[in-house]
Amino acid sequence: IIRKTRNQKLVNLFVEEAESYVADPLFLMGIIAYEAEGSKSNSCRFSNSDYKMIKLFVSFINNYFPGGTFKFTLFVHESRKQDLQRITSYWSSKLAVSEQSLEIIWKKNVVVRRRLNIDYFGQILVQVSGIKLLTRKILQISDIIMEKYCGVG
Repeated sequence: IIRKTRNQKLVNLFVEEAESYVADPLFLMGIIAYEAEGSKSNSCRFSNSDYKMIKLFVSFINNYFPGGTFKFTLFVHESRKQDLQRITSYWSSKLAVSEQSLEIIWKKNVVVRRRLNIDYFGQILVQVSGIKLLTRKILQISDIIMEKYCGVG
């Protein structure tokens, strides 16, 4: 109970601090993006196939929750093994990370008919660690916004 109370106090302190961020579009966009594409569990994970959304999320975390460590996991369908160099090069350049820092996971779902999509670049999962109660803080702000403006609580 003591730890739970202490953790809730930390979240509440962040909520108070975040009141000054609400006028910043990056803050609101980060909250909205996380609500749409982020994990709702204790670990902070965000996944998308659009590099702009990944960059938005990373910028959001760096600006409002500095000090975190990022891990990037790239999910690529196994039918695209021949495109791996092109795909890792794409994400590396877009995210300004080394290709070696991208963990590759092969998706094995069945593809009935493969479409020719030269713009296929897989999907990136960003995991953030090293920031205490990060997911709870983000979701608490999201809940406040959703309840106030959408009547959803």
